[in-house]
Amino acid sequence: MGHFLVSRLAAGAAGTQTLNGGSGKTSLMSPGKKDAGKLSKAELVKLAVKKVKEHEPGFDPSRFSRVRAFQRGNERRVEFSNPVEFVPRDTCAYYSASVYLGELESVSCDEASNPDGFECDEPRFYQPSADDEKAAAEVLRTMELPPARDIGPDETITIYDRESHYEVIQRTKYGVAHFKLDKKSKHFEETMHKDLAQHDEGSFTEMEK
Repeated sequence: MGHFLVSRLAAGAAGTQTLNGGSGKTSLMSPGKKDAGKLSKAELVKLAVKKVKEHEPGFDPSRFSRVRAFQRGNERRVEFSNPVEFVPRDTCAYYSASVYLGELESVSCDEASNPDGFECDEPRFYQPSADDEKAAAEVLRTMELPPARDIGPDETITIYDRESHYEVIQRTKYGVAHFKLDKKSKHFEETMHKDLAQHDEGSFTEMEK
């Protein structure tokens, strides 16, 4: 997955700068009127939506079943995501967005492409078709994984539709596992597993309100 990153230095002057390569871009602006550290979760989400829409006007927060806000000191982070991401063939799109608010403000949108390296001139946020939703649900059932509504808050399942199989990537805060599901035989096997180091010191904590 790739991403674009739009950063704003709270103390920076107005201006625009384009980063080299890919879809990364950065713009600088003057600080906002309100301290993010004083905003409620609802206010942070509203502000985050506004900032994403400045760069992706088609962004629709209602397409995301997970909208979470986190805090660390005066820093805040808002995340928009879904527990299951289905990536059709010959496409690229944005699947999630994160907005960081504090001394350094940034908007980051994760992009997935299929096949790897497939490029779009102007990627947009993914909106699943009925066929995509049906295929994703069938993959979950075949692999005996829970339906999207029952997947834990720190777990994401990404499904890539390949020619003869599905590539399934399961991510949790503890690790990442890759699986290959054959479309014809329905046989699946794990192809890679990696445990992730746990870092608690100085981490963000989730806001309830």
